[in-house]
Amino acid sequence: MQSVHLEKLSDIQCQPESQLKFITEAWLQIVECRCVLKWTYAYGYYLPEHEHSKRQFFEYLQGEAESGLERLHQCAEKELHVYLNVEGQSKDFNEFRTKLAGLTR
Repeated sequence: MQSVHLEKLSDIQCQPESQLKFITEAWLQIVECRCVLKWTYAYGYYLPEHEHSKRQFFEYLQGEAESGLERLHQCAEKELHVYLNVEGQSKDFNEFRTKLAGLTR
């Protein structure tokens, strides 16, 4: 992403690569979140069976984390490709920047 797509996106959107740092930050956040989420499954496995409400709450939070991560990943991967495959600068790119930065936060 960083070595190939950012240079191309910089040329298409007429913006310096330093202004596209939010994309790299989003991908780093995705990687970190996937690692954390991976370990939640191990944690959930060892939750005591008799603490049903605690398990339910944990699974709810885990589902919310998965959902948020999928929204971020969808935006960083699929929606970004729209701007990589256009001819010329897109007026919607600033909206995409705001959305991706918000999801990353």
